[in-house]
Amino acid sequence: MAESVSYWICPCGKSNLKSSNKCAGCAKRRPRRLLMYGAILAAVFVGIAMLSPTQPTSDTTLNLPAAQQDFLSKMEAFQAQVGSSPNSLALQRLVQDRDLQIAKIASPESWSGTVLGVQSVQGKGGISIDVGGVNLLAGVHLSYGIDTLIPSSQTAIYDTLLSLRRGDKVTFSGEFENHNGSAVEMSYTSQAAVSNPEFLFNFRTLNPQ
Repeated sequence: MAESVSYWICPCGKSNLKSSNKCAGCAKRRPRRLLMYGAILAAVFVGIAMLSPTQPTSDTTLNLPAAQQDFLSKMEAFQAQVGSSPNSLALQRLVQDRDLQIAKIASPESWSGTVLGVQSVQGKGGISIDVGGVNLLAGVHLSYGIDTLIPSSQTAIYDTLLSLRRGDKVTFSGEFENHNGSAVEMSYTSQAAVSNPEFLFNFRTLNPQ
């Protein structure tokens, strides 16, 4: 990388053009350490640029309903707690407490999200929506014998499902499904239940943005 300065300063105080290897004042050769320092500074600046966190450009959290923003903030706080959890037993307790709290959330109204997929399940409609690192599902929990799938009799929502594609933005309302007073989390592993949880959701309205 070329040096950004157009001159170098000799220890005697004389300024010299960078193309000159000897000082015009004392005839001493240009100290090599100046070249080395210039290279080090250039490397430092490049390293800082590469390592400095960039500001997210996504507007995922902009213009979301206050209740949805509050929900996502609480999920982030939970993930921060998990990082300091001393063992798997404590982690399980944290997850249980989280799901109990989610079950108490008042019916979400006009929340926004991105469609991850639409499927046909047992003759009904299934959908997964990312609301900001958390997925809400119209799906089935076989062990509990419950489902939040959308039947064709729910004409308005079902017809909307027929037109949706992966990546579409939607707004929706409904309720978190709960089992014994706890939200129903669908991940197959405890790691996924923490990093990218999926909850069964009963959709009451669903509209493309």
